[in-house]
Amino acid sequence: MLICFGRSDSISCVRVAHVEFNGSVIELVKHDNHLGDVTGQNCSANQIQDRLSASDSKVNMVKCHFGHIDCDCLYQIFQTLCMPLYGSQLWVHDDANIDTFDVTCRKAIGRLLNLPTTTHCNILLSICADIPPNIQLYKRAISFVNGLSKSTNVIISLCYRLAVVNGSGSSSVGNSTSILSRMWCVPRSYVCSISKHTQPYIYTH
Repeated sequence: MLICFGRSDSISCVRVAHVEFNGSVIELVKHDNHLGDVTGQNCSANQIQDRLSASDSKVNMVKCHFGHIDCDCLYQIFQTLCMPLYGSQLWVHDDANIDTFDVTCRKAIGRLLNLPTTTHCNILLSICADIPPNIQLYKRAISFVNGLSKSTNVIISLCYRLAVVNGSGSSSVGNSTSILSRMWCVPRSYVCSISKHTQPYIYTH
């Protein structure tokens, strides 16, 4: 199949809508899964929704099979099996779906631990002794940028300089770097040096 990249309202897809290979027309799609990740138009939003849907199913499974064990073990299982973080390093972190991600994760944890739906998020995080899900996302992105900065691969090093050091936020990684630099109050080039143990100065919730 043929994936069309660009904005959702782009007319470029129309121009390449008819592509043939060995006499067969290749199907044109806006996005598709590749190596377990969504690629194509609006991929960040689609990835988040895909991860949340899969996570919800896993939460139901864990609750069914392990709902009788103590809260600490349940939360560890949630973090290991259900936390939808795969591929999150490439998400657009200012996307409105990040809020959906954060709220959905909190609700899933509360449901797994059999907590009242009115339980305040701060109490929930105290019970789990953990940082908010959205901050976990940001710290995962920091680790990714840190890995890029230390790479000896020529292509990866070039991509790091273009997206992180000299980037203006046009890519998902450059966009995330700008957000991280604002939250931790450091220059873009210093994002790779942020310690995973330090907390941001600006919380989004």
